[in-house]
Amino acid sequence: KNIKKAGLTNAYDCYLQERKKYGTQPSFYLDVADYFIQNKKEELSLRVLSNIAELELENHSLLRILAHRLIQLNSFDLGIEMFKDLLELRSEEPQSYRDLGLALEATGQFQKAIEQLYKVVKNPYDPRFEGIHMIVLNEINHIVNRHPKGLDLKFIDPIFLKKLPFDVRVVLNWDADDTDVDLWVNEPGGEKCMYSYQRTE
Repeated sequence: KNIKKAGLTNAYDCYLQERKKYGTQPSFYLDVADYFIQNKKEELSLRVLSNIAELELENHSLLRILAHRLIQLNSFDLGIEMFKDLLELRSEEPQSYRDLGLALEATGQFQKAIEQLYKVVKNPYDPRFEGIHMIVLNEINHIVNRHPKGLDLKFIDPIFLKKLPFDVRVVLNWDADDTDVDLWVNEPGGEKCMYSYQRTE
């Protein structure tokens, strides 16, 4: 609130003052960075976000958030490097491969993206990651159908390649165990689509 009250001209100086009080809280940097992003101050946002990496260098959740924000700011090289570091830190988690694959897709590296994503499909993972194979298969097919030219798909079993019949797909992401996340969709006709009622009219 104080930073917003200070106005854009004085916002960064106010941030430096507020950092003395809130500088140990990752959410502080994320909120301030969002403020600068919303006001088209990407360079300041990037400078603020860089503090997160210094807080807890081994905290994969924080680093993952930071990497996603870097991609959001079109700092693709930095974001991809951070996702590669996360892959080394958490190679046992399929999300690490998926995150890197989607970042590669965002930069137009479609072949590399598919190769990275396919590792999630073919490798076995802990049962707590059940279902991520199907999510990633959808993402592979999305890339193949939108950017088919020049792709080498020989390493993928053809049974997995299919044009999927939908226009909108929503994926909820989380990286904490024992988390219950549900998606409910209120349709214009009044029906509610949810886990217990998946096929609406």
